[in-house]
Amino acid sequence: MDKVTAEQLKREPSAPYDRIVRHMEDFLAARMCGEESFAQVKRNTFKYTDCGAWIDEDENGITIGSIVEGADYGTTTHVLIYPFKIQEFWDALNEVEMEAKQIWDEVNGEE
Repeated sequence: MDKVTAEQLKREPSAPYDRIVRHMEDFLAARMCGEESFAQVKRNTFKYTDCGAWIDEDENGITIGSIVEGADYGTTTHVLIYPFKIQEFWDALNEVEMEAKQIWDEVNGEE
């Protein structure tokens, strides 16, 4: 499977980014990644993000963030409470990616 980023998915004209996510089944369908379980979402979120983002779920929604190797802290944790638009998920994931890169660069002295 090729790496599919949130940016690539945003460019897909058939992706319904205003779709409302009310529960996990909606989330799986709205992601449009062919996942059948949250375990697959966790794996894909880690594997197909540059920062190795993590994602958790509970009955109220999902939480996204990332640890940053070599740093004493991670990214901001983003909590999405049902109901939310799937675009809010992709936006949060992009923010995690950008923040993780910024932290990495700060810790490792890169600009």
